[in-house]
Amino acid sequence: MSTTLETLVKLPKVDLHRHLDGSVRPQTILDLATEGGIQLPGFEGLPSLAAVESDYYVSDECTSLLDYLRGFDISLAVMQSVPNLVRITKEVVEDAHRDGVVYVEIRFGPQLHTRE
Repeated sequence: MSTTLETLVKLPKVDLHRHLDGSVRPQTILDLATEGGIQLPGFEGLPSLAAVESDYYVSDECTSLLDYLRGFDISLAVMQSVPNLVRITKEVVEDAHRDGVVYVEIRFGPQLHTRE
């Protein structure tokens, strides 16, 4: 019996360390920035979805912790209000469920969400 990605996706999983600010959908980042008039760090004006994805996701070219953490600045920019945090949290749980996660522990630093 061969194990395929499709088989693995269907298996129930436990996720004990999912970061809320590292799990935001790029489209949600763009939606919330647009709706709230929020300037995303590292961009001039409103970026494209492809640009958000490129800067938010860690690539093979990531060579330092600072490069790695830069993506969090992008998500944190839109995570400064209760309605945005509620939407993001619901979507993170939906995404975990879609990935076959039956138990998830979501982590976040409340002190990072106090700009509003």
